[in-house]
Amino acid sequence: MNRKLCNLFVLALSFLLICSGAPAMAKVSSITDMSIPVPRYGTSTKLPNTERIISLANGGMEVLYALGVDRYVVGRDIASTFKGVEKIPVVTSGHAISAEKILKLKPTLMLVSESSGPAKALRLIKKSGVRVVVIPEAYSVAKMSEKYEAIFNAISLNPENSSAQALLSDIPLSSSTDSSSGVRVAFFYLRGTSSIYLMGGKGS
Repeated sequence: MNRKLCNLFVLALSFLLICSGAPAMAKVSSITDMSIPVPRYGTSTKLPNTERIISLANGGMEVLYALGVDRYVVGRDIASTFKGVEKIPVVTSGHAISAEKILKLKPTLMLVSESSGPAKALRLIKKSGVRVVVIPEAYSVAKMSEKYEAIFNAISLNPENSSAQALLSDIPLSSSTDSSSGVRVAFFYLRGTSSIYLMGGKGS
């Protein structure tokens, strides 16, 4: 979908919402400002092992930062750009893993997602003695605790740790929304000059 077509779609959708009598949107929110802070549940959580962590699992860097173990992280993925991790080197090239950048940092542990690649880079990193742990991705509230607990296990953090417990307790009890609020959301992911245009809806 090119930019002109996407703009036309947005305009048409706005027109349809207005004509349908849907409540007017009071505010259009954007998350392009990456200075939005990630909450901290600990600031100096200690791990039993002196790990040098490469965090490439989707959302993994946010979890490590929230737990207060980010000082063990020596490399991050290109998508982790929130405030507080600026000094941690980016070790992915685009979304692809760069074995050279990673091995240069002498890591002991690397957290990846099932979709991480290329496979050749992963094989090389494993052969070099780095422990590579696949963290499950969570696309629902119900799966969030499973993802968090996989990270706790990977870094040998006791799930009873106060930071871990605080993080788990902050997971919403339900993924349902209050439809009585009258809020209607149109979600678009427009990726600048990269020609990536996505629309979010039920089930996405």
